[in-house]
Amino acid sequence: MLNKILIYFPNTEEYNFTPPYESLFQIKALEDFADKIIFIDARKSNDNNFIKQALSDVSIVIISTLIKYTSITISFQLKDGIKFSKLAESFSLPVIWTGMAAYLLENNIKAFCTNDLFLKTNYEGSLKNIIFKLSKSDNNSDLQKWVEEENKHCFLPSKSFEDFGNFDFKSIKTKDYIHHSTFDYIISTGCINSCSFCSVPAIYKQKWDHNKIENIINHLKEIISENKEIKTIHFRDDNFLIKKSFVFKLFHELQKENINFLWSCQTSVNILLRFKDEEIQQLYKYGCRNISFGVESGDKFILQKVTKSKTNKLQAIELIKTLTKHNLSVSITSIISFQYNKGRDFNKTLRFLMKLKLLYPQLSMYCTVFQPIPGTEIFNEIFKNKNYSLEPLANNTWTSKRKKRILKKYESFYFVFDNKNFYKQLPKELSKK
Repeated sequence: MLNKILIYFPNTEEYNFTPPYESLFQIKALEDFADKIIFIDARKSNDNNFIKQALSDVSIVIISTLIKYTSITISFQLKDGIKFSKLAESFSLPVIWTGMAAYLLENNIKAFCTNDLFLKTNYEGSLKNIIFKLSKSDNNSDLQKWVEEENKHCFLPSKSFEDFGNFDFKSIKTKDYIHHSTFDYIISTGCINSCSFCSVPAIYKQKWDHNKIENIINHLKEIISENKEIKTIHFRDDNFLIKKSFVFKLFHELQKENINFLWSCQTSVNILLRFKDEEIQQLYKYGCRNISFGVESGDKFILQKVTKSKTNKLQAIELIKTLTKHNLSVSITSIISFQYNKGRDFNKTLRFLMKLKLLYPQLSMYCTVFQPIPGTEIFNEIFKNKNYSLEPLANNTWTSKRKKRILKKYESFYFVFDNKNFYKQLPKELSKK
């Protein structure tokens, strides 16, 4: 007999505020078992008594990790997920991992949780199939076999959207996920680029797919009408602007429904280059106020080797110029201190960021020391069969503390000043320096 099903979304240690979309997809897939589902987002609930009571009443635990988009926060989810799995083990419960951790980090988790199972398909229907079989069984002795059967299927992100893209937000309080008057929403999965530092191509194999427009409209209508404090929707897709025709059709339909809002998104240089001036102007008319993209590095060698030439410095500068001309604010991200090129990218990237800040003082910048993510092309090249740390941000062993201090100084000075003539306001001797 199937008791309750516990879906657990591990903690990201305040590094991520996006709603647990992977779990929402799964809850939709398991709607036939809706009365049996207990959902816990560890970022929002840490009541140990409630958790222990829940574990005493369930048949199976699903640890649901990031996969609809991916980031370094998976390191924190990995640690918390292992901790929760150990707790579930003390209740003699079977545990299935899903999402990015299941696909990329199976060996790491098995070192601590030898009995856990790993569902490595991106189709939530696979989880539905397993739970259905479990509900018809007197015990879970065949659980491993059922998981292995589902793992034979390839990733089916388009079918997942087709079947479960009309998920709802009833399992969470949307207000809990509003930060700085912004709500993160996703309409798509994957990316067509092949950057070797990124986990997205490792998972989605350079494929991209989107939810149905009718589902997106229903979601946004609900979110905005129920949360008047939201001022901006941030499309937290890996690469929001990949398909121009879809983007323009979406916002055309939203306007027809009189659903208007300001929004921001993330994309990449090679995608933005496809947009003509008048199309960027149209994005502004549709409510876009900020576009974020990665300049990635100021080192030509790194750009060619790591981003596969999806961007170059001149293109980035021209795009910033074009976007600001149309009154769009721009945020750029970059990665520093790769293990190649004898570390020369460190100074080159900082110089490039200084140049951009002087050209465009209002530019928002974020630069991070490169951290190899398990499963990525670069990670496999660096570590191969070597051991590595499960501690977040610990696997870049070649960047000295001195360099990290230098980056910190840049972050607190060059990245924040907003007037390229600021030195004129200082005492004469200091302004010369």
